[in-house]
Amino acid sequence: AEHHLSHLSELEYEQVQQQEQIIKEKLNQLLEHNQIDVQGSDAEAVFNAHRQWLKLMSGQYSEGYHQAMADLYITDDRFKKYYDDLVGKQDAAECLSQIIKAYTE
Repeated sequence: AEHHLSHLSELEYEQVQQQEQIIKEKLNQLLEHNQIDVQGSDAEAVFNAHRQWLKLMSGQYSEGYHQAMADLYITDDRFKKYYDDLVGKQDAAECLSQIIKAYTE
């Protein structure tokens, strides 16, 4: 994902890192409790952080684009592995995908 970051300013890069940290922490908490409450505040925080992350990374945002990304997180092993490794839990990418879909439908 390094080459995506080259267009970001230092401030944007820091924001990307911050959003990713929120995604990581909140997904971790959600997966700890083994129940994904997509209406809960943790899930909402994950969604908002990911939406912000996506805006920064791509320079654009639409719900359709976000949903397409959510699909990739379960169908593309590279994305799946990225989020599973980031959070350190096997279902992290799937959990993220569920949350995105809940908030973009």
